[in-house]
Amino acid sequence: MFGTGYYGKRAASTFFDELPDADDASGTPPVAKRPRFWDPASPPPQPDPRTRCATADPALVAEVSLRFPAATLGRQLIEKALVESGNDLGAALKILDNLHLGSLENNGEPSYECPNQRATEVQVSDEVWSSSGIDDAKARASRVLEGFQFQKTVAPGVNGQALHELQKENSVVKERLEAVMRENNILKSGIAIQYERQKDYDEKNKELQQLKQHVAQYQEQIRNLEKSNYTLSMHLKAKEGRSIPGYFHPDVF
Repeated sequence: MFGTGYYGKRAASTFFDELPDADDASGTPPVAKRPRFWDPASPPPQPDPRTRCATADPALVAEVSLRFPAATLGRQLIEKALVESGNDLGAALKILDNLHLGSLENNGEPSYECPNQRATEVQVSDEVWSSSGIDDAKARASRVLEGFQFQKTVAPGVNGQALHELQKENSVVKERLEAVMRENNILKSGIAIQYERQKDYDEKNKELQQLKQHVAQYQEQIRNLEKSNYTLSMHLKAKEGRSIPGYFHPDVF
């Protein structure tokens, strides 16, 4: 944290110091050394005309305001940073971030710096450079800044009480999980019993189907035997009707 804060102070104090002015361009040495820290209330040195633009883009001002509320730096300073950077969103964010960190350290106010702050700046720059146009760049930067603002707003609120509540909730969830696991084991046992019963039912049903097939075969055999018996009785009756009257077999006497 100390290294990060020092970097913010260093970058904030040297933002306007590194820009060339008329004296440097003419080769004349400066009369006195510039102040180490730039005061936002005092007029800054003249910016580099190669990057300066006439006015700040209102849409970009709105986008940057999501990252830096007016109560922190002020709308005029946001507009000035955009003018100095030529409406370059990535450069303006870096400028304002450095000024914000330096101002907090100079005033002795405690600050919370999100660990992903630098990564967010790099991500914003990458999104802007990879965009297809100004509208796409604004949309990409807005998504990144909204996510960063949410993370920065939520992260400082994590304290001991919140951690205690989280641990308590974790214990409740753990108890519910154990209860669910017990119910799951009971359900598994019930499913196993039901599976065994279903298996026995399937086996008995299979045996019943086999018995039905045997009964059908036996019934078919009985019908065939009845037909044969009926045919045989008819032959016997016909044979008895053709016998000679008064004729007796000699073996009878």
